[in-house]
Amino acid sequence: MNRRLKDPRTSQLPRSPTEFFKSRHYKEGGRGEHIEAMSTVMFAETDVTRYMDRLNEDRRLEGKESYLAINASIGDPTSFGITPHEAFFRHGQRTGAFERRKSSSYSIFGDYEFKEMLHAGWRSCPGYMPVPEPPVVSVYVTGGVSGAMGLITNALLLQPPRADEDKLEATTSTVMVRLSKAKSDASERNILALEKTVLSLMRDLEEARETIHRRDNIIVPQLTYPSHLAAAYRKSAYIKQCRIKEDGQMDLESLAASIDRDTRAVLFATIGNPVTVAMEPSLFKALLEVVDAKAQEFGEPILVMADIIYEHFRRDMDKRIDPIQLALQLRQEKGVRVPIVEMSSFSKMFALPGERIGYARIMWDPALFPEFRHDFFRSLNFYHQLKLGEVPTSSQMALASFYRATARNSPVEEKLAPIAAMVSVLRELAISNTPDLKGGYMSLKRVANHMRESANALLQQCYRFDPSNEAVRRLGETLEAAGIVSVRTKRVSGEERVYYKLSVGNLPSLRKVQKGDFKSQLALYGISADKDWIEVAGLCNLPKEDDLFDRYKEEIRDAVHDSTLYFAQGIENMRAEGLGVSLHPSCYDASGKLDPDRLNAFYVLFKIDALAHYRPEPFPSQALQFAKLCVELDQPIVLFTPGELFVMPEHRNDTVSYMRNVALHPKNVTNQILDIIRKVVQKIGEKEGRLSI
Repeated sequence: MNRRLKDPRTSQLPRSPTEFFKSRHYKEGGRGEHIEAMSTVMFAETDVTRYMDRLNEDRRLEGKESYLAINASIGDPTSFGITPHEAFFRHGQRTGAFERRKSSSYSIFGDYEFKEMLHAGWRSCPGYMPVPEPPVVSVYVTGGVSGAMGLITNALLLQPPRADEDKLEATTSTVMVRLSKAKSDASERNILALEKTVLSLMRDLEEARETIHRRDNIIVPQLTYPSHLAAAYRKSAYIKQCRIKEDGQMDLESLAASIDRDTRAVLFATIGNPVTVAMEPSLFKALLEVVDAKAQEFGEPILVMADIIYEHFRRDMDKRIDPIQLALQLRQEKGVRVPIVEMSSFSKMFALPGERIGYARIMWDPALFPEFRHDFFRSLNFYHQLKLGEVPTSSQMALASFYRATARNSPVEEKLAPIAAMVSVLRELAISNTPDLKGGYMSLKRVANHMRESANALLQQCYRFDPSNEAVRRLGETLEAAGIVSVRTKRVSGEERVYYKLSVGNLPSLRKVQKGDFKSQLALYGISADKDWIEVAGLCNLPKEDDLFDRYKEEIRDAVHDSTLYFAQGIENMRAEGLGVSLHPSCYDASGKLDPDRLNAFYVLFKIDALAHYRPEPFPSQALQFAKLCVELDQPIVLFTPGELFVMPEHRNDTVSYMRNVALHPKNVTNQILDIIRKVVQKIGEKEGRLSI
């Protein structure tokens, strides 16, 4: 894995966030140049970044350079040299998706073929069950996970009702009339009746007041990614907090207690951010049972919205969660039926940030709360038509082609197409030309020339293969090793020349088609789906798409896990030394030791004990206090993300303060960060815990 980090101080910033997100920096060979650019649009409004801005503005006025900083807040793998999966670009090139005409267009409802592939989910899941067809399971292509959440919440949540002044006035008038009449009729005999009337009227007023002020709510874990909170706040819904246990798992008793008649959804990530503990599949099923019981109690549906964006980083891949698969299993086992929304994005699966392509898979049985379901999908479909313009056609076409190839276990067509072209050329030359060497052998030069004449347009334009003499010679070696061609060499005028002929007679053939200005071009596109050519690929030991993707995911997981564990172990070493630094409790096992299996993404949540409980007004985050101590020590400022950002605002003063580090830096940078942390805690020790901040 090519993982290197460029000095962010020398980065060239885009002129705007729009320019950045539309750029194809990673397609042009960039590896980390945009890390500082990301910081201008991600987590830009924290007390740490505001402090940094003020500090640099003061230094600018003094004629000084900006203060040196190490950005530890950007959660974009490509910023740290983790390259995108090359299949995305291969398939985009092959399908012509990246042509200007297509790359600048947008699919309003989502590419049909792409949605078909997403619909099936992870076929490799243990006990995979066929996914029901629409309308039971529907797929929506969205602008990343945030687009998926915006789509769902806009269809699900109601705006809070305004006070109906006419209704209040009418109710009040009725109360006054009834009270006046009751008072005029009052006597010793009916005083009890008057009291009964007053109590009844008070209940009427209380019911009217509750009706006016009811608001939908969404339940989230107490540590939650900010965009999850924003999805609900944007629609003026209440957000209710569900506790998480010390091991990082959701507390189902707290969840059950939080759900009421106004709860519309439970929203969470199966692998959290910033707490990277992976939810157990058994817990996910138990959560569905809790939600199902509450929905039946209140007679209204409650959606389970699961963000699975980090599932590809799960250490135990046998336990990865496909929400719809688990829901199908639970329905079969216990008859539990809950509306499920699964959301994810290709920014993490393929390392494609900036493409803004994600999806929402929704499973909602039409027989389950049918009236609510009808209203939900009617609203969702209208909103979807207006908002899907963010998702480019090119990305959908490239990913659809890739998923189709992996689903059928196809060989890499870019490797197979040149081989098929050479086989076809050798067959044509054997039929229509005099051999260059006895025994029917054709020279390398003639084979290469004929390949350029009959297949150059497709080979170069679709498969990026230039049939030069040297490239054809390497193909010949592959075909000889596979037993498909025989090779001879002959020295002519002191030069060694190479000759080929087919040694297998029952090979598949290619037809020829008219292709633009190129006549009689070999039809290469799609041969990786042909069973006869698949056999040829097997003889040549060509890689398969799903094998490459599995290898890619494994490499990314290894790179992420190595970096994350390296930083976490550095913090753990300081804790063992008694320096007052520790990881979030969810990182430790029952014996109090660091458990690497609990680190399932590239985030590490930690705290410095002396800063974690600091409570002056206005309330500063631990990350801000740390930044100020860096300046006091004349060290580079490490821009950690304040842990408060992941907590509901109304609960921040009641929460221990943490810092989140994106632990993807190269080891030399991570060592520098750990060294700065060590110096800060030593400085705190010198002050005996009394901070002058």
